[in-house]
Amino acid sequence: MERIESRTNAFNGGTHNPSSVKAIRSGTRSRCRPTAKQIRRICLAFISLSMIMVPYTMVDLHSNNPIERALETKMHEIHKERAAIISLITSEDISNLCNAMSRLDALPDVHMKDASLADVLVFHEPNDLSTESMNRLSNCTTDRLVRFPVVDFAFPPGFDPRKEESRFQKRSKWGYSHMIRFFISGLWEHPAIVEDYDVVMRLDSDACWNQIPVDDPERRMYPYLPPKYVYQRNMQTQDGRMYCEGLYNFTVNYISKHSTDVRNPELWRKFEKRWLEEELCQGFYNNFEITRVKFMRQLAVRQWHEAVADGEPYGVFRHRWGDAVVRYLTMALFSSPRTILYHNNTPYYQHPCYRGIVKTFPSIVDGQRTLLRPRMPEQMTVEEAKKYGIHVKKGSF
Repeated sequence: MERIESRTNAFNGGTHNPSSVKAIRSGTRSRCRPTAKQIRRICLAFISLSMIMVPYTMVDLHSNNPIERALETKMHEIHKERAAIISLITSEDISNLCNAMSRLDALPDVHMKDASLADVLVFHEPNDLSTESMNRLSNCTTDRLVRFPVVDFAFPPGFDPRKEESRFQKRSKWGYSHMIRFFISGLWEHPAIVEDYDVVMRLDSDACWNQIPVDDPERRMYPYLPPKYVYQRNMQTQDGRMYCEGLYNFTVNYISKHSTDVRNPELWRKFEKRWLEEELCQGFYNNFEITRVKFMRQLAVRQWHEAVADGEPYGVFRHRWGDAVVRYLTMALFSSPRTILYHNNTPYYQHPCYRGIVKTFPSIVDGQRTLLRPRMPEQMTVEEAKKYGIHVKKGSF
């Protein structure tokens, strides 16, 4: 546990200082709320008494049983969860994130009477965002509290970046690896999350949401989760051998060494089969995900995160083991099948976000070859695309 506690400080720049987390409220709504810890203390005695008087079992918030729905609603009234919509950015991402934040009114929590409007947490490195940038971002969304927690990235103990080569460089030599490590483990050790929130939804700066209807037949609660779930996953993806070399063997050895009881055998079998037959690592495309903080704070989960992100063979830094793949493994090892939720969000979620113009994956004709471009310049019209020799596929709008 000492190593786990030391990692907490590594991700937030030392002992937690409330002044290091700046908060700017957007709009005019005033919401003074106690912390999650204070709520728990106040509710503990009342919940205990309620459970003596009324037998309580964890049920789905969307149960069709009116008695179960009434009971679950009452329990939520006793302790309303707090949700955070989080993003990790640099100063280069401000324009994109502002666009993403401006469309958060599309989420269901705007209309949910029994839930607090989720806050927005913009994680950034020290001195990377100016006060002007923070003020700009705080005005990109309506009524939500916008906070700016600081992340002071450090390398795991024993890893010397001066003697290592980065396998995947984006913006900086080790920046992408730091991002991966943050989403694997650092986020769940950061005081801004641990002390104040129960549920976290990830929002990449280049993603955005379309309006989810109030009468949504699948009853999405974004950014919240129904009580019995610990994780809302996105669609599945995979990484090739180049980016997950050694991860399967590492996981097999970890399971054996720690006598880990695999909670989700089906997920684990799929991962194992995909690797042994195709040398591909299965993952959840986690640019969108909703996670219950309490699940990630379990000792067994934290120890796994510490092993996979901080120790030998330093796979995140040496091989670019991705957070999408590690998140899949985390759910395979520690969550039961019935605690993972999935919705097809294709009609509502865009990554990357397009702004009413050319969407994603247009084909580019180059001589005899047809290439695929995963992204398009912002605000490019169809006419402008033609000037660059870009043919927009049918159905790209």
